Amino acid sequence: MQAKNFHADSFSSLERQLQEYAAVDFDPTLAFVFASVAHDIDAISSLFKKYDIELVGCTTSGEFVNGEVSDESMAVLLLDMKKESFFIYLAEEEDTVLAAKTATEAAKEKFENLALIVFSGGLDTNGDDIIKGVNEVGNYPLFGGMAGDDLKMQASYVFSNNKKSDKALLFLAIDKDKVDIAGLATSGWKAVGTPKIATRAEGNILYTIDGEPALDVFLKYFDIPTPSDRRKDVVAEVGMKYPLQLQRDGYTTLRAPLMANDEGALILAGEVPEGSSMLFSMPPDFDVIDQSVEDLGILKDNYPEADAVILVSCAARQAALGPMIEGELEGLQQLWNAPLIGFFSYGEIGTINGASVCDLHNETVSLILLKEK
Repeated sequence: MQAKNFHADSFSSLERQLQEYAAVDFDPTLAFVFASVAHDIDAISSLFKKYDIELVGCTTSGEFVNGEVSDESMAVLLLDMKKESFFIYLAEEEDTVLAAKTATEAAKEKFENLALIVFSGGLDTNGDDIIKGVNEVGNYPLFGGMAGDDLKMQASYVFSNNKKSDKALLFLAIDKDKVDIAGLATSGWKAVGTPKIATRAEGNILYTIDGEPALDVFLKYFDIPTPSDRRKDVVAEVGMKYPLQLQRDGYTTLRAPLMANDEGALILAGEVPEGSSMLFSMPPDFDVIDQSVEDLGILKDNYPEADAVILVSCAARQAALGPMIEGELEGLQQLWNAPLIGFFSYGEIGTINGASVCDLHNETVSLILLKEK
């Protein structure tokens, strides 16, 4: 399978580069497009339909091609994958669990041995519900992430050739009998201190830790000096550097504190089951980058080659790591030396090494490898 990737900073640039590829011995059938909300998404969809290229896309909070990061642009991956090897389904049911279940059932009808890539639109979409819906049908490999909107927090979208939606789930089903697909997620963040318990939690709102207001515990633990009138604000400013590490069965998944409310609760970017054990995280340093490249490099043992690499990396991770993020992208691209694209997201879906199930993550990078058999 041939794969070509490129950046486009405008619609005219996108159109010109598609024309150039159409003029050479390359006939793409499938495209991944990760685009800023600054662009005309409807026009992008129509353009790929004109070239008879099936489209899987979502909006972003930053894009990257290989090791180069950009803002308000488009990252494009073109593949000449055989059309009988994939299936695209846009699920628009209002209930996220039902939408994910419906899409998975449709994919199951197409392929007996399948894997799924999913992108979700909508800032109110519960990523945990996507996983629940898929798991109601079966335990299938699942990768993907939640669309961004340049951190405007107004509306994020998924899009295909015929539809753009800020509510839907966009699934790409892959026939694993014809295409090898593998993935892994990691954060590189190091845990610190002793386990603590989420003694009161509801959805993504963590009210108390070890029986005390979560905000008080967070600020006290890290000795963050905060004027009394700015206690809530400081979480939005520094919370991404100190994600909570939820202890699962044999692995951890991160939850980034986004803000605090008047009750002294922390609002997190994902669910925290009441009674969960958790650890705090150290602020990031260069070791985070080295650790993530090492963790994801484990895939090379079983998948030494790839036709293409897709990454979903947390927008909060980029903010926390700053310029170091490009070192991570470069290190991962060099592992397989294959065309790589990705975007900064509002949530990542993938499997941590050592886990038997997929999970929703924050502050994490989720890697997807594609190799046609």
